[in-house]
Amino acid sequence: MKNIFALLFPLLLLYASCKKPELCQDIENPACENYDPCYSAFETNAEFIVSDWTRPGDIPLPFRDTIPLVTSIRVDFRVADRNMSRYEWKIGDDPRVFTDTMFFLTFENVSGWINFSLTTYNDKADSTCFPGDNGKKTVNKAYYFKRYTASTDEEYIAPYPIFGTYLGANEGSPQDTFRITIHWINIGGFLCIRNLPDGCNGICENSIFNTHYFAAYEPLPPHQDDLLCASPNKIFAELLSDNRTLHIDYETTQNGERIKRKWVGVKL
Repeated sequence: MKNIFALLFPLLLLYASCKKPELCQDIENPACENYDPCYSAFETNAEFIVSDWTRPGDIPLPFRDTIPLVTSIRVDFRVADRNMSRYEWKIGDDPRVFTDTMFFLTFENVSGWINFSLTTYNDKADSTCFPGDNGKKTVNKAYYFKRYTASTDEEYIAPYPIFGTYLGANEGSPQDTFRITIHWINIGGFLCIRNLPDGCNGICENSIFNTHYFAAYEPLPPHQDDLLCASPNKIFAELLSDNRTLHIDYETTQNGERIKRKWVGVKL
């Protein structure tokens, strides 16, 4: 028996010496072959979002470049990147400097162009990973505050290009076109999207909108019989910058499961 172990021991040593070592795969460890010194670095970013006020829990609807108002409007400001060290906002002629990542202001009886500016400071800026990044960046955006009256439906919807009738189809079924209408009914204050899904009367509850967006979240609970017109659970419509092309992401409940669809159309 001792002779057998004496013969096997050198073989075990040989096997151990030939076994490949486990590769180090820690991308943040300088000793590993896949080490990336820029993996944890981030570029200085001063992008920000200007959005309409929405109910708590709703997705904020961003403004493009025009902010309609009758007398006053609340506007929300949010940074796009919370990794920066410090933030400095300048809003029009307001002498204050705002330093929060998110805040809101109420604009009253204003009209014309107002400039919004955000300067960010990044104490961890890395010019090796991001050449030219000195840790400070400023972004300026100008928005046009457009006054309007709202005594009639026509006057109310005039500043909002999202309203109108569109012809299009669900992705995957380009030949099966149908019309969709987004409109406002002043009597009762109803905001509706008609004929979504195809053949349905419309959804007029729990809807929000601004110039280029329309959204309805859980407007109706899934119907126990999975009736198509009672099942839309989520609708998010975006009018593109050409003011003609409309994209709608929506969900319906069928056979107890939520089905996601995307509709694309053009304003008539």
